[in-house]
Amino acid sequence: MKIRIKSETKKILTLDQMPAVREIQRQEAENTVTVSEYLNMAARLAGGINLSYQIYDAAASIAKNGRIWNFYFDGSEDLDVWLEGLAFNAYKGAYLIGVYLSDINQVCGGPSDNDIRNHMYIREYLPT
Repeated sequence: MKIRIKSETKKILTLDQMPAVREIQRQEAENTVTVSEYLNMAARLAGGINLSYQIYDAAASIAKNGRIWNFYFDGSEDLDVWLEGLAFNAYKGAYLIGVYLSDINQVCGGPSDNDIRNHMYIREYLPT
């Protein structure tokens, strides 16, 4: 997965964090799961039903997440990967979704999934 650094994020990153940013980018480049597949999981969580979604405009970027510390490796501190895109299903509608990779990696189908859903950005467009 290709992870970019947005111009807004460049304003809050320090030079000390850049080696960790590069390491996260390197590790995720080797990851076989795509951004679209992660967003499909997030869309299922957002919709509350196990359907398949078409994903559009999938993107991944470096972000800071105050709820984690060294999630990726020792020294990654509060760095995370923000995934965003549009998920569409003709039956359920469309969702504009934003989710941290650290959150979506913890989805297990249990009650803690509601906490993860509460931390996601979800804009819902329901069919009429």
